[in-house]
Amino acid sequence: MNMKAGVHVFCALMLCFAGIGQALAAECRQEIRFEKGAISAQVSGQITAYDYCDYLVRANKGQLLTVWNSSEKSDTVLQGPLEAMLIDGEAVELPKNGLYTLRVLMPRALARKGQQDTFTLKVQIVTPGVLSQHASAVASPADGHGARESLDWPGYYHGIVPCASCPGIDTWLHLEEQKDRVHYQLTEKYLAEKDSTFQSQNTAVWQENNSSILLLLGADENRRLFVREGSVFLLGMDQLQPEEDSAYRLEKMDVFSGHQEHLFVAPSQVRRTTTKQDGEIVNLEDVLINFEHPTEAGHMSLQANLTLYCEDDAYAMPIITYYEKSFASGDIINKAVQKDADKLPFTDQDDVMAQAARSYCQ
Repeated sequence: MNMKAGVHVFCALMLCFAGIGQALAAECRQEIRFEKGAISAQVSGQITAYDYCDYLVRANKGQLLTVWNSSEKSDTVLQGPLEAMLIDGEAVELPKNGLYTLRVLMPRALARKGQQDTFTLKVQIVTPGVLSQHASAVASPADGHGARESLDWPGYYHGIVPCASCPGIDTWLHLEEQKDRVHYQLTEKYLAEKDSTFQSQNTAVWQENNSSILLLLGADENRRLFVREGSVFLLGMDQLQPEEDSAYRLEKMDVFSGHQEHLFVAPSQVRRTTTKQDGEIVNLEDVLINFEHPTEAGHMSLQANLTLYCEDDAYAMPIITYYEKSFASGDIINKAVQKDADKLPFTDQDDVMAQAARSYCQ
């Protein structure tokens, strides 16, 4: 974004906000401090009507500032040496060293109605070039081939990784090879926190060692991924390889698609058993189904425990949670727990349940 153009746009857009003058005093004001070695931090707040929250960040000339506001009601405005309306996920190059203010407020149309907004603001500041300074230090495998050439790495990955301020971050990552580059989509849901789902997509590039991938400027904090068979690991800024028992592991998912549905299964959660009554049974824990369009009940995804009855060409879901948005995000629409859930027949051979049965039933 052209800096001068951004300032003019900012000045024009500020006319859409009411009362942002001397008559208003900020309801909340604090400086955002980053943990040692971190390039991102997040804060949460609440505003009503014409209130606003100011968050102060210290940054240097040439650094890139990116913010993500979890709310669809409020906006984020940058003030200080540079003034601009910030767009979620779009990096802004800072022109000077100094203290910048991130102001979260509502447009006049919503403020005049006295509406209330609760938000989580994720802030990232990076110095171009620093992220890749250690990349070449990781040696390539002895045969000259890294994960890029030897592994089936494109696909979907999932895991719950540690979080400093919540029980964990439910993380979904999609890596797709597109000619000479990699495209990624990332969904991060901060558990037990309202309105704390962040989504981003952008280009990623393989590092020189062909064993790690650098995700470029998005809500993923520009982190590097280390690729292994069946999984990827989120690396810290100074890490070259993951620790042996790393908690930052995302497992590659088995994916079945049909009838505008996509079923995601973690191979580690597949359990097989045999009973006299039902014969071979496959239990799949914590599966996810995304729907390409909202269902009649209004949900876009569900999480469930799934049981496949191999000899009956049927399935049951004794535990189901329905979500407003894809990847088990948004509001929970409904929950169902049935100890003796009914067996449901496969619709046809393209049914995602039938596809899973062909894969897992022996």
